[in-house]
Amino acid sequence: MEIPSGRWRRVHRLENEAVLERMATRVAARPGVLDVRRETVEHPFGSINQWMNQGAFLMRGLEKVRAEFSLTALAYSLRRAITVVSIPGMIPAVRA
Repeated sequence: MEIPSGRWRRVHRLENEAVLERMATRVAARPGVLDVRRETVEHPFGSINQWMNQGAFLMRGLEKVRAEFSLTALAYSLRRAITVVSIPGMIPAVRA
């Protein structure tokens, strides 16, 4: 570690470090909330990576990546709907 040679010490903080500190306080107050989030929110992303071999995006540029992810999310949603409802159950829902 380098010792500062100047007369003044500098303290470096991230631009939004106060937000991170508030979040850490809220998580410390409710330690189980991250487990619930992991089980519900992160499941689709893990499934997309596993089922569709979607490790990295094939396109470059924000608009193209958004389009690619939208198609991937649509394919994931259709696959889940087929699994949960089945194709005969989806046909009336799509017609409505």
